Amino acid sequence: MNIGIATWFGSDNFGTNLQCYAFYQYLQSQGHETYIIPCFQYGKLGFKCTLVNFWHSIKRFLSNTIIHRGKYDIIDEYTSKHLNIYPMITTKRGYHKLLDHFDCFFSGSDQIWNPFYLSSFYLLDFAKSKPRFAYASSLGVSEIPLDKSYAYKKELRYFKYIGIREKTGADLVNRLLGENKAVQVLDPTFLLSRDEWHTFSKEIDTNGIELRSYMFVYIIGNRDIYPNYIKNIQQHYNISNIVCVKSAEGGYYSDATLGLNKISPMQFVYLLMNARLVCTDSFHATALSINMNLNFIELLRFEDTDKCSQNSRIYDLLNHYLLSDRIYEGANLPDENIDYCIANSTLAEDRKKSVRFIDDCLNAAKININDERESF
Repeated sequence: MNIGIATWFGSDNFGTNLQCYAFYQYLQSQGHETYIIPCFQYGKLGFKCTLVNFWHSIKRFLSNTIIHRGKYDIIDEYTSKHLNIYPMITTKRGYHKLLDHFDCFFSGSDQIWNPFYLSSFYLLDFAKSKPRFAYASSLGVSEIPLDKSYAYKKELRYFKYIGIREKTGADLVNRLLGENKAVQVLDPTFLLSRDEWHTFSKEIDTNGIELRSYMFVYIIGNRDIYPNYIKNIQQHYNISNIVCVKSAEGGYYSDATLGLNKISPMQFVYLLMNARLVCTDSFHATALSINMNLNFIELLRFEDTDKCSQNSRIYDLLNHYLLSDRIYEGANLPDENIDYCIANSTLAEDRKKSVRFIDDCLNAAKININDERESF
């Protein structure tokens, strides 16, 4: 079956790249021909669209060459090696070829449904009569703004199955649609096993720092309290070395023993899985830590009162696996070692449900293919 995924990819955000790879790889492993579809607006196709995309390509090339040379080369290398990217759609002819090529479309994971930067492309508005599914799409908020409600209602009614990453998001969608159509499913990074992530990872020189002896710090937020928090955590657990990877959003810990910037998603996974302790405010670094049974401490990227807060996804994730005690807000710290017995049992059941959800989607797509054949 030919499957198209609409999700974020190719940025220098590690979580974005890893969730994309995980869902793509899972579908590929099930024997499907899978592609990632670059974002386009099917209502604006034509010569002007071609020129706009050409100009964006030029700007990206200049940016890569002048400002970010090396960093985006690493991302481009990862993308070309690990993903099938469908050609950019700029013409109506190309758009019709896309519809003919694919049997179904998935709206993928990450916060592609966040109302503060919503694009109708990620609601699969281009799919026409092709089966539409969502897998682990995330809104990242606890309330949908009233002015965005119509955009969701307009497109989500055409989805056959809707899988949402957080329970909060599933509840929001169900209230919006007035039916129990949305269900909670695992982030795609949970679909791959520790062994599969190990195969994906790539060794990196840690400058003499022994593996499993360092605290791995990956922070996205820039909260003033972070340096003190990280220092407290380091001292509490008596960890000598800190390896810090700079996030795309700029979060960084200046007192790190080893600070890294231009690394690949594969090297990121290697550093994460070989740490003694992970300190992060990243959803995907947390999800990978749980999946691979790593010891971690969670920082909160936002104040709960912030109207743009994305903390709900962290609360949902940790509460679900009874790991909410891993959140550190300046008071007591938990034991360093995590007992994953209950979490692993819960995760095993979650994985079965999520795989069953994907199977239901693909079976519905097969039925649609057979119906189309019979109609000719």
